[in-house]
Amino acid sequence: MRRPLFWLVALVCLSPATYSQNTSPIKHIVFIIKENHSFDNIFGLFPGATGAKTGMCGTTVVPLTHSSLTPPNLPHDWSPARHAIDKGKMDGFCNIAPNYGSYVQYYQSDIPNYWKYAQTFVLSDNTFSSLTGASFGNHLYLGAASSDEFITNPIFLNKGADNTSWGCDAPSYTAAQRIPDPSASTTPIWQYPCVDISTLSDLLDSAQLSWRYYAVPEGQSGYIWSIFDTISHIRNGPQWTTNVTAPANFISDVKAGSLANFSWLTPPWVDSEHPPANICTGENWTVNQINAIMNSPLWSSTAIFVTWDDFGGYYDHVLPPKVDYFGLGMRVPMIIISPYVRAHTVIHTQYEFASVLKFAEETFGLPTLTQRDAQANDMMDAFNFNQQPLPPLNLTPRVCPAGTTVAVPTDADLDGD
Repeated sequence: MRRPLFWLVALVCLSPATYSQNTSPIKHIVFIIKENHSFDNIFGLFPGATGAKTGMCGTTVVPLTHSSLTPPNLPHDWSPARHAIDKGKMDGFCNIAPNYGSYVQYYQSDIPNYWKYAQTFVLSDNTFSSLTGASFGNHLYLGAASSDEFITNPIFLNKGADNTSWGCDAPSYTAAQRIPDPSASTTPIWQYPCVDISTLSDLLDSAQLSWRYYAVPEGQSGYIWSIFDTISHIRNGPQWTTNVTAPANFISDVKAGSLANFSWLTPPWVDSEHPPANICTGENWTVNQINAIMNSPLWSSTAIFVTWDDFGGYYDHVLPPKVDYFGLGMRVPMIIISPYVRAHTVIHTQYEFASVLKFAEETFGLPTLTQRDAQANDMMDAFNFNQQPLPPLNLTPRVCPAGTTVAVPTDADLDGD
């Protein structure tokens, strides 16, 4: 069960020493969130991982063909995801996109730097998105270990205007579907997407630890993913200007040695890999952020988690575990990078987005937020803090093939995300 914000009052009254950082060498956690790809879509061909080369459409075997660098945006919200899962058969992806559009995957040559990170550090092949659906609820889980029971992305109930915000500054006729108590009713209601639940940022504040949320500002494509816009006490409080900042500031903060204890890092749309954004361009952006850490003294005390926020409508053959009514959602890639990870490892432990929050809570001696992070595996088995620290791995961004750029959409074009 999620805890409301007033629960933090008791926490604030405790001495900061109660939640002092433990003896872990990790002092900085960076959570990089890309968009809309399943595990089989990105790493289905990775050696040693539980991947697939074919999928099922009912009883028909469908080969996973080579994906375009700029693939189409497919349906993947609450209802399409449940259709794809098809009561556990994982054979309904052909019913959510035409012409077997879900049944595609990348080759190593398409994403060589992601492949190199996975070969060198840790690749998780058993990480699941937290919600059976799309971005809005999953991004809430990334910060709060809860979607506050929201199941869909916000839309304008009045279709006469562009949907440029999913949060507390959205027009009054913005709403998302929510199921407040599935034990009583599973019929969704429409609700304005501004909530006041506690987040990891509140726990960090109470322990006098630092945090930043890097996301594009209002008016730029990708602002819909700035999820603290949905958290009222942040969006309408002083931390909206002090702790929420543009992703362009991340590298300069690293170079200045001012990396927060915990950072969420979301890209602008063109670098997000949200279809039809170019995955080559997105990979280059990710490499630049990670290179900045590896080229700084911060490398020795940092853990980096790179994931994709939902399956994007793309095929994955592994049935998501059922932990509660809302999830888990589809399997997504997770790369874990640090001097202290178990090198050259594919790890099969079940994780979800709340596992990264659990890792932070245990690293910094914080309490948990909800049942999700309390019950999630903490990702510590991906690390060996007693090993000789791994050296940095500086990679070179690629020259992306000509003719693969696409027009940057407005956030209104991403209503269905």
